[in-house]
Amino acid sequence: MKRFIYSIFLFSLVFNGYAQCEPDTNCIDVAEPGQICPDTLSSGETGITYYEVITIIPPDSADLGNQSIPLTRIVIDTVTNMPPGLTYIAAKTTLFPDSSYCIEITGVPEQTGTYYLKISVIPYTYSSVLSAEVALPVQTDSTSLFITIGDASLIRNVGANPLQVEIKPNPFRNETLLGVQLKGYGDIRLAVYNLIGKHVYSELKEGIEGKNFFTFTGRDLSPGIYLYNISFKGHRQTGKLLKIK
Repeated sequence: MKRFIYSIFLFSLVFNGYAQCEPDTNCIDVAEPGQICPDTLSSGETGITYYEVITIIPPDSADLGNQSIPLTRIVIDTVTNMPPGLTYIAAKTTLFPDSSYCIEITGVPEQTGTYYLKISVIPYTYSSVLSAEVALPVQTDSTSLFITIGDASLIRNVGANPLQVEIKPNPFRNETLLGVQLKGYGDIRLAVYNLIGKHVYSELKEGIEGKNFFTFTGRDLSPGIYLYNISFKGHRQTGKLLKIK
């Protein structure tokens, strides 16, 4: 049941508004069932704007006890222990299995700490006995997902963020090279979005200590400003790319 909750928690707090993002078409359901892309949440810093677009494919079944129950829809009951200053904005409020949805996570973190999200959901299934949809027991998970917020002033002073990004050229016409200096080894991810949160590019590679490079090709994109997000071991670096004619 933990995977079930993990896959759909991000549709909470829909009362905050409607996102203008679009689901990442590269996100494929491999979690059996349900999927979230990316599979981990980036860390944030106090006083620094936090922004991330998440794609979710809700599950079509849930394991309750020793039985797998097919689901017709999902309703969020409560989500608590959010980092102060952050909110969720969902593109859709009706959640159907095996469909792709997206949300924006945004805001300015106000307090440091590691926040384990406590998510309670109400799954629904169809009862052939009653010939009607019925609610299943509320399911709660408080351990799978967390967001860590660090002290921006301390991070800047001690140089804890292992990411140093250099972009040439910027502005660019057809493509640009993003050089990333790493302190250590591990997966490094690049994601690029337009200004309304639509995902336009992503790349994941195995990073090495020292200089790593991403080549971003924007030949098919319209001229304008784009946002890049580079993440590595819970650290992230964001900034702007400017495409010109």
